[in-house]
Amino acid sequence: MLKEVRPIPGPDAAVLSPTQARILSALSLNARAPYSEIAEQMGVSRQAVKYNHDLLLSRGIIESHYALLNIVKLGLLYHRVFLHVANISPAAERKLIEYFRRHPSVGWVVEQDGPWDLALAVWTRSMSVFERVLDDMMFKMGRQVDEKRVSYSARIYHLKHKFLTQETNFDALEVGGELAQVALDDTDYEVLGVLTQTGRKSFSEIGAQLGISPKVVEYRTRRMLDLGVILGFNVKLNHGRLGYTHHKILLELSYASKQKIAQLIRHLKQLTFTVCITRSIGFSDLEFELMVRSNSEFNAVMKDLRYTFPDLIQNYTSFIILKETYINYLPAKVEAFPIQKIYQEK
Repeated sequence: MLKEVRPIPGPDAAVLSPTQARILSALSLNARAPYSEIAEQMGVSRQAVKYNHDLLLSRGIIESHYALLNIVKLGLLYHRVFLHVANISPAAERKLIEYFRRHPSVGWVVEQDGPWDLALAVWTRSMSVFERVLDDMMFKMGRQVDEKRVSYSARIYHLKHKFLTQETNFDALEVGGELAQVALDDTDYEVLGVLTQTGRKSFSEIGAQLGISPKVVEYRTRRMLDLGVILGFNVKLNHGRLGYTHHKILLELSYASKQKIAQLIRHLKQLTFTVCITRSIGFSDLEFELMVRSNSEFNAVMKDLRYTFPDLIQNYTSFIILKETYINYLPAKVEAFPIQKIYQEK
């Protein structure tokens, strides 16, 4: 049976000017782009780009800029854990979320409305390590979690924020590929540590923070881009402030043919609403995320998919991403760090 999303109320949407919408679109997948480069593309002044960018930051519409890493280049597997939390107090839930935020193997924590309350991205170097990490989590959580689902992300496509401008653009940054181990030293990890949290910091600012020269920072950054460790830089938006609802849809497919699945992925890439597509292994076969303004837009997208691919899509489950509580694409030496014990069972 198909599950429909539940509508949720949101705050009044912030009104973007056409210039601001284009700036946000230009920053998606390219969040380190200089103001001058964006200004040239848009045909406006550098000062206008900087003023509007700073305004979007001050209004909380831009929450952060961050480096997007291809973690398979670091020899890491990408797991997801979906959790349904039992009836616990808000304070206990906040403590649980903080435990995940501090966990060295967790790089993504999401609060949701739907079949599961929380979703985690967990990075480990092997399935056996993931088994130990997951067991450790479950033992600590005990009865506070009454259901979990686990899957593995084989490939993830991060798309431009086309929903802001309704543009046609197929640009994507792709996480995945063959597992590898690129040799990085402590300085590389220190640079990555800054870029994954403050992706627009200048090389001079990063150098001053780390006590190294700006030229070293620039060389290390460009080298990691060339090696494919850094895929690019993205911008984290507060979609609620923009009046959008963030949906995640999990598809169960019939596996009619490889060509049909490839066609479905291409179809999703061209939709202006789509911001992410994931090939997964587990309880779903393909996942994607949409930014829409209403349930009618969401329903229109899903009906179109079912009519276009009737022999491929067997079933779907959807939920609403309320808040991306934590994003950190640096799973640096995840097995080397001890888990900070901030969570205690009651």
